[in-house]
Amino acid sequence: MQVVKATKCFRQASILISLCFSLTSIILLCVVDGDCTKSNLKATTGLVFFLWSTVFVLLLLQLVGMTKCLKTIPKLLFGFYFFICGCMFFVQMELWGGVDNECRFQAPALYWWLVTNIIVFYFIVSFGLATWGAYLCKVADVKEELTRQAVKEYLADHPNKTEKHFMLTAGAENEPMLLQNGVNA
Repeated sequence: MQVVKATKCFRQASILISLCFSLTSIILLCVVDGDCTKSNLKATTGLVFFLWSTVFVLLLLQLVGMTKCLKTIPKLLFGFYFFICGCMFFVQMELWGGVDNECRFQAPALYWWLVTNIIVFYFIVSFGLATWGAYLCKVADVKEELTRQAVKEYLADHPNKTEKHFMLTAGAENEPMLLQNGVNA
C-alpha cells in the first residue's frame, strides 16, 4: 500500500518537476547571452527543454488516463527510453567535454543548470528502479500466497490427497527425493 501511495505522489511530483524544468530551460535559453567556447551549452539546454517537455506531455497523458494510445505502440515507449538515455548521455558529453573545458566559468548558469538536470535524471532513475523492484517483490509475494491458498483449498476439498514436496539435494547424487507430510516426513 505504501508503494502505491509513494508512486502516486512521485507521479504528481514528476509532472510538476518536468514542467518546472522545461520552463526553466527555456527561460535560461532566453536570458543567458554567452555560450561556452568548447561546448554548445545552449543547444544542449534546448535538448533538455525538449526532453522535459516530452516527459511532461507523457505524464500528463497518464494523469488524464489517455495512455491507451501509448499502450497500442509499445515500441514507441521503448524508443522513448532510448531517447531519454541518449539525451542525457549527450548532455553529459557536451557538459564535461574534457579536461580543458572551461564552461563552468564561461556560462555558469547553463553549466550548473545542466548539472542539476543530470542529478535529477539519476535520482528519478534510482527511484524508478527501486519502485519497480518493490513492485516485483510484491507481485511475487502475492503470487506465492495465492498458490499456497489454492493448494490449501484443494487439499481441504480432497481429504484423501496429501501435499507432497520435492527436495533437490546438491552434490554428486543429485536425485530428487520425495518427502511426504505426515509422521515419517
